[in-house]
Amino acid sequence: MLQWKGRIQAGHVLSEPVIGTDLYSTILAAAGAAPPKGREIDGMDLLPLCLGKATAPLHPYLAWRYGEQFALRQGDYKLVQTKKIKQR
Repeated sequence: MLQWKGRIQAGHVLSEPVIGTDLYSTILAAAGAAPPKGREIDGMDLLPLCLGKATAPLHPYLAWRYGEQFALRQGDYKLVQTKKIKQR
């Protein structure tokens, strides 16, 4: 998904779980740019992983939400809620 001739080795595959919001942070880092002032960034810079310089996983867990649906992932474990549970 990422290509950077001379920096990222062709065919390099990441085994660490990442999330789409990481792309923005990674692009900013690759460009040497800072996020806009007053804007909080959720994603992590993936360049250390892509360049083989990361010594620990970037995300201890991943979480996302869409309306009433949500999911959590930690390691090989996932928790997925696809619809609202009705209270009795």
